Amino acid sequence: MIAAASAIAFLGLGNQIIRAQEKAKTEQTDRKQLKNNIKVKSKKDLITYTGTLYDSQNNPITDANVKVKRTKIETKTNFDGEFTIKAKKGAVLIFQHEDFLTTEFKLENDIKIKPIMKNYYFIGEVVTAKTEDD
Repeated sequence: MIAAASAIAFLGLGNQIIRAQEKAKTEQTDRKQLKNNIKVKSKKDLITYTGTLYDSQNNPITDANVKVKRTKIETKTNFDGEFTIKAKKGAVLIFQHEDFLTTEFKLENDIKIKPIMKNYYFIGEVVTAKTEDD
């Protein structure tokens, strides 16, 4: 049994083959400056505007959407109708709430603003009819 184990061990030593990996393929490419290809908008142009959104009775409007027109920048008013948003001077803010008419407000030099939203006004008649069961 010892002789068989020795023979198998001896034969196993000569069967080891070492294979090298293939050479890595290298390809040279030209370096391009990404700054020339990608337009990065500077955040320095953005101004932080703060304000409180009111209704026509001077009550703050809570949970209204505030969006910078033609951008993806948006926020909501808090419980006191206050909001903070970054935008460029001259941009237009859009205020939306389900109980009020959509309002647009153009931003100027004043960084503290107080826009007012108008209530919906329903024009029409209400007709009540008395039936025999009344």
